[in-house]
Amino acid sequence: MSTAPATSDPVELILKEGVQLPSLPEVLLKLDRELSSEEADLKKIAKLVGMDPVLSGQILRLANSTWYNPGGKPIQDLSRALVRLGVPTTRELVHALVIPALFPKSGSAIDLSKFWRHSFSVALFAQAIGKRLRLDRQQMEVLWTAGLLHDIGVLVFDLASKENFRRILRLCEEDPFAEPDAEVVGVDLCNLEREWLGSDHAHLGSVFLQKYWKLPDPIIWCVRYHLDLGWTIDEPQAVTSILPIHVANSLCEERGQTWVPLRARKGSHLGEAWKRMGFSEQDAQDMAAEVDIALEKSDQLLAASG
Repeated sequence: MSTAPATSDPVELILKEGVQLPSLPEVLLKLDRELSSEEADLKKIAKLVGMDPVLSGQILRLANSTWYNPGGKPIQDLSRALVRLGVPTTRELVHALVIPALFPKSGSAIDLSKFWRHSFSVALFAQAIGKRLRLDRQQMEVLWTAGLLHDIGVLVFDLASKENFRRILRLCEEDPFAEPDAEVVGVDLCNLEREWLGSDHAHLGSVFLQKYWKLPDPIIWCVRYHLDLGWTIDEPQAVTSILPIHVANSLCEERGQTWVPLRARKGSHLGEAWKRMGFSEQDAQDMAAEVDIALEKSDQLLAASG
């Protein structure tokens, strides 16, 4: 099979093929502006959320869940639900509920349930790391959005070249030439993507988010380098952005909470990233429970968005 031509702008190449990529809905953009304001108005936010009946129902369901309302009285009023959740949590939930709905829910080359559970888990665990680093609200928002979107390039591949991507994943699942009971030989998913499709999903996702969704640079860099830190390991800003996403992604994958086929999983190599964030071996043990919490919480988000 011939390989796709290399390009410095994979999104432009995809658009030339006539693929329709999703745009951020206007209600999400308006909510994002209001929720990011230092003087966020919950009444105005409730009015915006109320414009989308599905989103309203999902927010109410989560506000009444055991995670956000352990043992409390049920709430039927959207404004009261937003007060219970608070502005930062509401912003996170809006992103988690709206963005998955922008992509098809059937016919995918990947297991979308595993994909979004992994994405939610990375976002939640990255924020747990951020709390230990004592990051401010804006930095925590970057971790949430970057964690949620770090593998967005996979969904773009799924829209643009589903059958080729399906073949790549099949190669990552099993070696057709392997002897029975032979040791599993790893493969490099990103190399296969570059050879077959002209880009890897980290690069494609970062270009898509930068040029099409026009997201801020800190999020773009997290998406671009979440797999291969490269030169970013020595960048001071990486400690508060790229490194937490990289570590969260690696640890969730190590736990098996990932859409990535077994042969393509790299395992965690966190030594340098861990040290750069100032964490010890004891911190690693302490944070094991926080990974479990992130996974449990991601299940509730997945149930609400389904």
